[in-house]
Amino acid sequence: MHRNPQAAEGLIIFLNGTSSSGKSSIARELVAVLGEPCFHMPVDAFHAMRSTPEMPPDQLNVTLKRTWMGFHRAVAGMAAARNTVVVDQGVPPQADDTHRVRTHAPMRSGFSA
Repeated sequence: MHRNPQAAEGLIIFLNGTSSSGKSSIARELVAVLGEPCFHMPVDAFHAMRSTPEMPPDQLNVTLKRTWMGFHRAVAGMAAARNTVVVDQGVPPQADDTHRVRTHAPMRSGFSA
């Protein structure tokens, strides 16, 4: 793929699936073959950055939702800065979470094969 110099935004490639379905392996290979600088942003990396104090289940659910929301904003920010981002995420806790990324970073074709 070659970046179109007229592209106003970056490109977001979503890899979505269940646990252990191969998303991370595919992301690593995809980043290696894209032929341009890009970022692999796995949601697991965001979960790993969070401290893990003991908390009740209702607080855990709120914390997980806030983590996903912050992750999607980070992805959108990287794309808005004209970066190519390969997103490796499991099935979102809510079906509308990927919509949040589109709201912050409109997806347009900026690449040609």
